[in-house]
Amino acid sequence: MFEDDQPGWGPIQLATPLRRSTRIAVVARAQARFLRDLGLSPPVLVAAYQHGIAEQPRWSSAPDELLWDGGAVLQACLNGSRTAEEHPALPLSPARLAEDAADVAALGVTSVHIHPRDVIGAPTLAGPEIATTIATVRAAVPGIEISVSTDVAGSLTTLVASWAALAAGRPDVASVHVGRPGWRELAQALRQVNVGVDLVVESAVKLAELPAGTTRITVTATQRTAEQLLRQVEPFGLPILLHGRDDDAWPVFTYAARLEHQVRMGLEDTLRMPDGRKARNNAELIAMARRNQKAKAPS
Repeated sequence: MFEDDQPGWGPIQLATPLRRSTRIAVVARAQARFLRDLGLSPPVLVAAYQHGIAEQPRWSSAPDELLWDGGAVLQACLNGSRTAEEHPALPLSPARLAEDAADVAALGVTSVHIHPRDVIGAPTLAGPEIATTIATVRAAVPGIEISVSTDVAGSLTTLVASWAALAAGRPDVASVHVGRPGWRELAQALRQVNVGVDLVVESAVKLAELPAGTTRITVTATQRTAEQLLRQVEPFGLPILLHGRDDDAWPVFTYAARLEHQVRMGLEDTLRMPDGRKARNNAELIAMARRNQKAKAPS
């Protein structure tokens, strides 16, 4: 177990928050791509600079590649398997996911993890729904990694195979839970459709070798299990994203940030701020996470 050293954290307020009308305009401009055609920065970042809530990045030669000077990877997990009844700001539709993705990208997020939903709000991996969701989010945040969950019912390999014909609607990465029935076959199916594999390790399992196409290992831990699980996966030499859920979300985040592992935060992992009050939305969680990540990073 490690110590939770977060006493004293209070509510965080954005000095100049993006208004809903501004967020919608950002998404619309991203979809049109006209700013890029003019040789300007992606619209999400233009809006962020104008509102003073994002750091100026440095750009590589590739227009979509964003290299943040602010430290390790911060992923936003926007919705998870939660229901609309659990939080009024939970994004479920493609449009709402795109809005939240734009908000958190402006705060320095470099990856978003989402659970796509069908028209009635149920988790899905069906090709048409995946295509609509991913294309909408990608239009809003063209330089951000998009990761999807595979935690749905049905034949996962068959569902993933339906992604082969997708273009802009194909995710960059998909999660594969180690130890679940058919997990290696699922990893192979993702590789066949050119989607990266994010291995999710939640308990002590024997991993002799990793599936081809594995790009990252995500460790879902508690305060008690984090060190043990890290010892298990660190020898593979891949990037590690360490996170916790609910009561463990903020303590594990702080521990991961101190170790300079990749981190994540969002309404999937917790509905509350470190002081226990209910978070207003994903953006408030990410703003606090970003501040914590910077504070804990070694100088």
